[in-house]
Amino acid sequence: MGGTDRRSGIDRRKTRRARVNTPIEWESHSGKRTGTVSDLSRDGCFVLTSGDVSAGERIFINFPLTDGGKARLPAEIGETVFDIGFAAKFVGLTVAQNEFLERFVELNMES
Repeated sequence: MGGTDRRSGIDRRKTRRARVNTPIEWESHSGKRTGTVSDLSRDGCFVLTSGDVSAGERIFINFPLTDGGKARLPAEIGETVFDIGFAAKFVGLTVAQNEFLERFVELNMES
């Protein structure tokens, strides 16, 4: 599932993305909001949500865990699509956060 850059006609994605429908909570300087991750890779994701964010803004995306906890991943806003959501790139992940993300992506990768 590659993404073609509308502006240049080249594939911007470096890693394959899994189609998902995962409810999440995300946090910015203005508070917490809910959303849905619609596609995911080890590098980033797209979040379907409302909320005012800007490219370059740092946020946290909280993925639900089966034990009721959350995996809190730091990310940076990339492209935003008004009234639809935003693309985010994961930044500064710990080893444990990287391992969580790799397992989650593998479990959701299309065969």
